[in-house]
Amino acid sequence: MAADPSPNNADLLWPYALPFFVYVGVASLPESWGITREANYALRIAATSAALAWSWRRTAPLRGPGSPWVSSLVGVAA
Repeated sequence: MAADPSPNNADLLWPYALPFFVYVGVASLPESWGITREANYALRIAATSAALAWSWRRTAPLRGPGSPWVSSLVGVAA
């Protein structure tokens, strides 16, 4: 019997959670460390973008079994 190619929830935890944790972690850095608000914001953008780039291929596709248009309409309706 062939293995199921779809990932389970444990496999998807880090690809979905890591960008959030990176954003919150960088946003939590205190200004007393010498990081200005502007630099913190730029660092958040860069670090979160890097985390999203890392997780891009590891996440599940966001469309359902139908066409993308049907999936989008169902999402809007929900």
